[in-house]
Amino acid sequence: MNRILKSICLCALMFMGVADMYAQRTVTRGGTYTYPIPENISIADAKIIALEKARLQVIADEFGTIVDMTTMTEVYDSDERSSVEMISYGESEVKGEWIEDVEVPEYSIDFNQGVLMVTVTVKGKIRQIVSADIDFNAKVLRNGMEERFESYDFKHGDQLYMSFRSPVNGYLAVYLYDGQEMVYCLLPYIRQEDGCFSIKRNEEYILFSPDGSSSDIVDEYNLTASRDKEVNLIYVIFSPNKFTKALDDSSGEELPRSLDYKSFQKWLVKCRTKDVEMRVQRKTITVSRS
Repeated sequence: MNRILKSICLCALMFMGVADMYAQRTVTRGGTYTYPIPENISIADAKIIALEKARLQVIADEFGTIVDMTTMTEVYDSDERSSVEMISYGESEVKGEWIEDVEVPEYSIDFNQGVLMVTVTVKGKIRQIVSADIDFNAKVLRNGMEERFESYDFKHGDQLYMSFRSPVNGYLAVYLYDGQEMVYCLLPYIRQEDGCFSIKRNEEYILFSPDGSSSDIVDEYNLTASRDKEVNLIYVIFSPNKFTKALDDSSGEELPRSLDYKSFQKWLVKCRTKDVEMRVQRKTITVSRS
């Protein structure tokens, strides 16, 4: 009997050790980031970029990065010279994720040596990613459905597509934040009554295209801009566990269903708190009038 009890205790200790090894540490951290505003970017859009950079920098400082630096996209000035890279760390490169703000981000705008700067201070809960991340592949496509059409720079009226592929079965949602107040649900499609979009492993999906297998329910999207240049965020949300989209409202006949940004963040925090396997990629895109 003693030998059996010792074996049970040993197995329990081994299990606890494995659990500790893969535990995802959650901490509250803060930081400040200063972003030089290019001439062709509005202050409102610069705040969006600065906020993303600040959050990623806090995560990188606490948990480290897999790759030191990357360039997702660039903003160009009128002389076609590269003026500034949009994001220094890609979402998949930091060894953690931003769960929620615990304090409202604070901004200040000032000049430094003739350059307009936006400084943002953030504080939030961040979670370490210890286990292997689900290596799904999501690409933003402009005016075409092949890989060569991948782009983060759109013009007013351009068609939006996305390609998606995952090594595991799961569920997918795609949202677009307009940088002001509203978040639009691009996927699941409006006519999907169950509120979720299922993914089969290793299958290539072209989203927002009527040529796909979901042609009877698909929604097509053209991106528009009310200013010379706007910055939008696309949220790609995937989990091997079933989840349903956020509660939203009709935005009119020509717009996807939507909800305010604060409600969207509350929904996303709730989902990610319950589901440690949920992964979120943010894609920063620009939309220009000309």
